Amino acid sequence: MKKFFATGIFSLTLFFFTAIPHGNSFAAEVEGVGGGTYLTFLNHTPYLDQFSFEEGGAFHMAILEKEIEGQGTYDDLGVLFTAEWTSTDQNTTYDFSGLSFVGVVIIGYGKRTVTSGDDEESDSMQFFGLQSDLIPD
Repeated sequence: MKKFFATGIFSLTLFFFTAIPHGNSFAAEVEGVGGGTYLTFLNHTPYLDQFSFEEGGAFHMAILEKEIEGQGTYDDLGVLFTAEWTSTDQNTTYDFSGLSFVGVVIIGYGKRTVTSGDDEESDSMQFFGLQSDLIPD
């Protein structure tokens, strides 16, 4: 029963941040992640990272890219976005899907896949990010 109520509250929150701005002319303009940088908290290593969504469609994970070289791309669909990142040696991949709340907050889930030899290990991930402009240096 608790899961039912938690799911209901989560669904209402998503509705509030996605559907209501479209119906209210005074609500903030819906913005995607394009051109934004977010301080992002992950539930998997690295637990803290900086996601950058460049205007040209390039996606970067700053802290991970210091440890493992790689590159990524993203699709910005306004409120929704998807991002993919692959290491240079193609042994590690990340696939993310998420929601952007007025371009200020991102929340979502994804999958990390690590391949070593014939073994492949996948982990589910969740993340929450705040636009880096909101956090003072």
